[in-house]
Amino acid sequence: MTIYQTPFKRHQILDDQGHVLGALPGWVTEQPERLCAAYRHMVLIRQFDQKAIALQRTGKLGTYPSVLGQEAIGVAVGQAMQSDDV
Repeated sequence: MTIYQTPFKRHQILDDQGHVLGALPGWVTEQPERLCAAYRHMVLIRQFDQKAIALQRTGKLGTYPSVLGQEAIGVAVGQAMQSDDV
């Protein structure tokens, strides 16, 4: 029995072991510094999140919703924004 079937197709570049499955997007090979910047930002967000959770658990910070596992979307949106976006 099918409950819901999505019209979206899955696009996978790396397998579970990190091996490349197909051609990489053009921006990865043409602008590797952009990929490095995105990774650096995701690592910084993860570190901030870990420290904020530790502070929250010790009572030094109020309610804090973790962003664990959601780092990439924030970085992607930030990289896609233009200087005149509001």
